[in-house]
Amino acid sequence: NDDQDPNCGLLFSMDERQIIDVTMKLCIKHKTDRNLEVEAMNDRVLSGGTLIVARSKEDLEDWQIALRECTCYSVLNHATLSVDERKRSVTANRCAGHDIVVTTFDALKSKDIATPLDDKGHVVHGKVGFQDGWYSARSSGSKNSGRCEQLSVLHQIQWRRVVFIDALGRKSFVAKGSTARGVAAVALTASSRFLFFPPIDDGNSNQVNALAKSDKKAFKSVAAVLHLSQDDAVGGRLSSSMFDLKDV
Repeated sequence: NDDQDPNCGLLFSMDERQIIDVTMKLCIKHKTDRNLEVEAMNDRVLSGGTLIVARSKEDLEDWQIALRECTCYSVLNHATLSVDERKRSVTANRCAGHDIVVTTFDALKSKDIATPLDDKGHVVHGKVGFQDGWYSARSSGSKNSGRCEQLSVLHQIQWRRVVFIDALGRKSFVAKGSTARGVAAVALTASSRFLFFPPIDDGNSNQVNALAKSDKKAFKSVAAVLHLSQDDAVGGRLSSSMFDLKDV
């Protein structure tokens, strides 16, 4: 239940069809929960539904077919919008008006609008003011001070949930935190965050623990995308929050 532990990311290892099925079940309570959240949300913040970030446009075809055939949700494919459409000021409102928005990591890293970030690289929503502490962090000159980045219009929205579809190993996008894709994934804000990946047929029964031992930098990048603190990552919370389908 993604209501019980907000901002906690879970990793699941399963095939593509199972990933789609589980994500659609996550959205069952979407409309009711979203109406309650919109009422409570500060009117300065644009509230959105579910954002699904896939690796490629080809991957999105299966998602669109499944969502059209099995749900009554309104779906927008952000990745198919032209560059000019993405940069329009009304596009963020258009995306927020749909129940589910699907996009790719490449479209997510498009540089549409200058966006303020906090010291963790998360978007600061609403009108940034002196009371928010962003200006004082910005002027401090420290390495982790607040800054601005050119990000997509999707980053202007506070999402109900974000679902990342990626892979572990060398092909992973979320494990490379210094890239434009990694920065864009970390910057998104949502009440709940999920990372799904297909299993790697390498004989290793615990792929996340293997990642932690073999590449700690990549392990921390995954934790950052899921908005888990570095202490949590080192302490093993990421490992304990990972589920493999064959073990559930």
